[in-house]
Amino acid sequence: MMPAAEHSVHGSPHDGPHDGVPALRAAMEQVDDQIVAALARRMALARAMADAKQQVGQSILDPAREVAVVSRAARTARHLGLPDRDIRGLYWSILAMSRRAQLEVNARREPSDHDEYL
Repeated sequence: MMPAAEHSVHGSPHDGPHDGVPALRAAMEQVDDQIVAALARRMALARAMADAKQQVGQSILDPAREVAVVSRAARTARHLGLPDRDIRGLYWSILAMSRRAQLEVNARREPSDHDEYL
């Protein structure tokens, strides 16, 4: 018997030649939803990291750490047979999102110059 996840991706042995396309699209949409959910969890962690960094007086920007994160993702990509160049680009975008999330936390914490005149 085929596992449920595999069955939903490959369909049953009685499917016609085009019946697999909708099943594959549905499976891809599930993966896309998981990717977006994982990104939302990462942004929540980034916001928590902003608080932790603030408590110890650490800067939001940490270029050496960012390089290490991207390099680790590229190694994992190669191990899984994915193009590391594409994963590097993707991770630089993810890190930019994380940085913005952390900077937004700090901006909400610090009164702006405009607030003085209100």
